[in-house]
Parts: sequence; C-alpha cells; structure tokens
Amino acid sequence: MKVFMTSIFTVLFAIGLNAQTKFGVKLNYSASINSAETSYIGSNSDIPSYQLEYQKSLPSFSAGAYVQHRSGNLFGQAELLINRSKNQFSSTSFNDDAAADGIFDETSTFIQIPVIAGVYHNGISVGVGPMFHFLVDHQSELEAISYYEKDTRVLSAGFQVQVGFDVSHFHFDLRYENTFRTVGDHINYGTRPSGFQSNPNVITLGTAFTF
Repeated sequence: MKVFMTSIFTVLFAIGLNAQTKFGVKLNYSASINSAETSYIGSNSDIPSYQLEYQKSLPSFSAGAYVQHRSGNLFGQAELLINRSKNQFSSTSFNDDAAADGIFDETSTFIQIPVIAGVYHNGISVGVGPMFHFLVDHQSELEAISYYEKDTRVLSAGFQVQVGFDVSHFHFDLRYENTFRTVGDHINYGTRPSGFQSNPNVITLGTAFTF
C-alpha cells in the first residue's frame, strides 16, 4: 500500500513540474445505485431464525480540498474530503424476537482521498484512479439486536471513472465509484460473516471552485 501511494504522488508531482496547478474547494453529491439484498441467519439452513435486508444507501454529501495538475494533454487530480453516509437495513425475526423487527440505520463518517489521472483537452477531462476511505466514526442501530456483531475496518479502497469539465475558476465532474468491500462487510452473525455480496456502487456529481 505504501509503495502504491508513493507511486501515485510521484506521478502527480512529475506531471505538476511543468504544469498549470489549481487549488480549491470541492463539494460532491453521491447517490447509490445498489439494489436491495437479503441475508439469513439460523442454525438450520432450511429454517432461518432471522432475515437481514440491506434496503438502500441514502444520498450523501462530501466536502473538502481539491487540487488539479495539468501538463499538455495529461492531468492529475486529488481531493481530501469528509463524507457522512447512511445505510438502511430491515431486520425480521422468525422466532418472536420483537427487538429484531424493524428498520435500522447505520451512519458512517469517512475521510475520502480520490486520486484521478487521465487525458485533458479543451477543458474536458477523462480519467480513472483509486479512492481510499478512512473510517472515522460508525454508529449502528443494529447493535441493539442480539445476533449483530460489528467488525469494521479503518481503511477500504475502490476504483473510479470520471468525466470532467473546466470553465474559468470552476470544475465540474461526473464519476462512477465502486468500493472493494460489500454493503455488509462489517456485519457478522456472531463469528460468521453476514454473507452480503454487493459492493457499494455510487454515482457522484462534483463541483470545485479554484483560486
């Protein structure tokens, strides 16, 4: 991971040696495109005791710092953002455990570092790159349910594809993001992983103002 990060910033630095460099502030709006997914728990695989359904991720905002380097038809872009997101789960008990029935919210706060590199021409840019998520805080209403065990990880990563447009002091972009973890990666049934398979898939609209 250290070698990978060093390589990214070395490339950005090399691009920036003879580049036009813009610094600014960035605001992103993200919407999930994931479908609902269901997981079951029980000692008997044919007769589950509980059902846990990932229902949706609510739209979220991120805000922070932005930098773009351009050299000829190449560009590099990096951001340092704070993001607060909320997921909703539905739990159903098949054994009269009333505390396990209902809608439960989980709220996570991340520091996000997206890094993009690609081609640039006449104000239009197309690029790809990694995104890193550092978990700062995680609050879950599911902790009130007896079967729920939380197993969060601090660092997760993903991949993104972006189309951008620059005009004067403004930068606008549209990106697709896929994170390399599942929507229930942090949820265990006791010591057993919950078994969710879907990765978070997000469409993000961003606006930056550069100085």
